[in-house]
Amino acid sequence: MTEGKTDQLIFLMGCTLEETCHLAATYQSIVPVSSSGGQLALLDLSAPLLFRGRKRYYGCKRCSEAALREPSTEGMQMIDEKIIAEALGVQLLQLVLLMKLELQDATDTLDVFLWKHAELFFSVTAEDMSANQEAQNSIHQTMDILCPAEGSMGKRPWLDLCLMAYYTEGDGSMNQTCYQICNTVIVKPSSK
Repeated sequence: MTEGKTDQLIFLMGCTLEETCHLAATYQSIVPVSSSGGQLALLDLSAPLLFRGRKRYYGCKRCSEAALREPSTEGMQMIDEKIIAEALGVQLLQLVLLMKLELQDATDTLDVFLWKHAELFFSVTAEDMSANQEAQNSIHQTMDILCPAEGSMGKRPWLDLCLMAYYTEGDGSMNQTCYQICNTVIVKPSSK
């Protein structure tokens, strides 16, 4: 690597997942590799491509043309996950939050999905949620408010939601109308 940046990217071979996670706490970016025909090779993309602290990055098997080579770091102060993935010919998978909720009123129930606008809904990014305990706790608190443990209808909050309906076409009898929560933010009550 470029002088002064040798601790920013390390290719690591022959370590267990536990050892790799321990090293990731010390080094900025670790790419696990194996040996193939006397050359280093990236692991299968079903394993994490890159470890950065507590975060793990995966690549798309279909979209990637993975090859192990050293990224060019000319003029760069910091090497991020996008630069590393691009240099290795890997398309990073994007993290998303996905939930299926059952909405109920006095007349009926409706199954809805929450995914495209889930980050807006919870005010937490999927990336933060994947590695940050505080973000995970925030989502748990929101779900506890929406679905109290007692489960009685009287203790559940009323919600004003924006729903979008869309039609999916499938094989013959699989055609259906689906619903998705969109452009909705949960505002938590302020603690007094």
